[in-house]
Amino acid sequence: MFSCYFVLVDGTNLILQTDSLMSVVFFHSKFFFIAYLIISTIVFINNQQTPCFYKFVAMLKKLLSLLAAILPFALHSQDIVQVDFTETAYDERYHKGKLIVPIFRYTSPEIEEYEKFGAPSKKALDKFTLKKLPDMTGCVDTAYGFIYYTGAPSNTNRGYITLLIGNYRRSWDKIAQLYVDRNNNLDFTDDGAAIAVPYFTEFIDIEFNHPSAEGGVYKVRLSRFPMDKDVKYRQLMDEFYQRNQGNKVFAGIDYSFKENRMNMKAATYINGADTFRIGLYDGNYDGLYTNAEFDLIYVAKQGDSIFLDDYRFVFQDGMKEAEFEWNFKVYKVTELDPAGRFMKFFWDKNAQSRRALKIGKKIPKFEFYLTDAKTVKKIKKYRKKGLYVYFYSLENPNIEEDTAVLRQLHTKYDNCLNIVTLNYGDYYKTLNAIKVLDAVPYTMGISNRRLNRMFNIEQLPTGFLCRKRLRLSHIGVTPKVVWELMEKGSKKE
Repeated sequence: MFSCYFVLVDGTNLILQTDSLMSVVFFHSKFFFIAYLIISTIVFINNQQTPCFYKFVAMLKKLLSLLAAILPFALHSQDIVQVDFTETAYDERYHKGKLIVPIFRYTSPEIEEYEKFGAPSKKALDKFTLKKLPDMTGCVDTAYGFIYYTGAPSNTNRGYITLLIGNYRRSWDKIAQLYVDRNNNLDFTDDGAAIAVPYFTEFIDIEFNHPSAEGGVYKVRLSRFPMDKDVKYRQLMDEFYQRNQGNKVFAGIDYSFKENRMNMKAATYINGADTFRIGLYDGNYDGLYTNAEFDLIYVAKQGDSIFLDDYRFVFQDGMKEAEFEWNFKVYKVTELDPAGRFMKFFWDKNAQSRRALKIGKKIPKFEFYLTDAKTVKKIKKYRKKGLYVYFYSLENPNIEEDTAVLRQLHTKYDNCLNIVTLNYGDYYKTLNAIKVLDAVPYTMGISNRRLNRMFNIEQLPTGFLCRKRLRLSHIGVTPKVVWELMEKGSKKE
C-alpha cells in the first residue's frame, strides 16, 4: 500500500512524507490545496483497479501538465511587486541636447510640411491647408511651427503637430498666444484655449493625450533662446534654416523655441541594499511605453537624477521577455501599463545576469592611468599573483575604513595579492597628493566611464577579486570581505 501524510512546519511550509522516504516542500500555504489534489490522485491510482483506470491516468497526465504550466507563475505571485511611476526623470541627452522648434511667418493657409532639422533635399516638400483658424483677436502678427508627436491619429505632416503663434515677436506689451492642433486635424477651433506666453516666461509645457490609450500622455517643454547669449550659434541657426526649409519664411531663431522632450518617467523601488530607481523611456514619442522596437527600461542608483545609457535595457522578445538588472540580479517584468503608470516585476533568482562578468573567466584586458595622469599601466602586468581591483570615489562614506584595510592587505599579503584601486570622478591632482603624502603602498589609478561600463559597475564603491592569471573569483566585494577571505585561506594552508 502507498501511504502519505502532511507535516506543517512553522505555519508556512508543507512537507509531504511518503513510504519511499521522498519529500516535497511547498513554500506557500495557499498551495496546500494543489498539493492535496496531487497526492490524493496518486493514492487513488495506487488503490484502484477499475476498468476506467487507464482513462483516469490519461486525465491525470493532462492535469499534471496544466499544473506544471501554472505553478511557476503561482510560485512567483508572492514575490511580485508593483511600483508606480510618479517621479520626473531625464536621460543624459535632456540637458545637453538643443532640439529646435523653428518658427515660420504665416503668409497663407497653405503651408509646406516640416523637413526634419532642415535637411536639404532636391524633392519639393508636400503642402497641406489649414482648415480653420482660431479666434486670434488682439494678435498683430502670426507665425507657425511644428512639434513631433507620433500618437496623433492623422498622418498629416508625418507625425508633426502644427502650432500657431500670435504676437510671436516677443513684445513687452503684446503677450504671445500659442495655439496647438492637438488632434492633428488642421482645425484649430476644437483644441481648447490658447496658451499665453508672457515675455519673461521661463518655459511652457504642452501635453498630448493619446487618443486610444487611457492615461497615455506625452509632454514637451518649450523655452525661448536668450537674446544676450550664444550669438554665433544663433546666427548659424538663422542661416541654416533660411537655406534649408523650402519656400517657408523663417522668422528667426530669436522667435523660435528650444524643445525638451519629457519622454521619461521614474519610480523608486525600495528594498534595503537593493533599492534603486527605474525609468521608462518613450522612444517613439507617442505617450506609450510598451513598444518593444523603440521603448526602453533604465535603472539608476537611488538619488540619481539622470539615467545613463550604460544602464538601459531593451525588450529582448517584445513584452514577453522584458527584464532588467541591478546589483547583479535579474528582474522579470510581469506587467507594464501601456501608459507607463505602473510596472509589476519579480526577482528571478534562477536567471543569470547577461551583463555581469563570469566567475572563473578572465577579466577584460584594459589599460589605465596612474594618479599622475601620465603613466599608463596594463592590467595584465598583475596576472602573476591574485588581484583585487577596487573601484571607488572619495565620496565613499567608508573611505577611511576601506583604505585602512587595503593597507593591511598589502602589508600581510603582498607576496600573493596585488591591489589596484581605480578612482572615478575625482580630480587627479587630489588623488596624486593622497598617493604621495600618505605614502600609499599599493597601485592607485584612474577609472573612466568606458572602464566602469566594461565591469558593469552600477554604484561605487565595489571590488573584483581574481585568482592568478586574472581569473575572477568574487564580484562586488569590499576590502573587508577580501581580508576575511584571505584570512580563511591562510588558515587552511
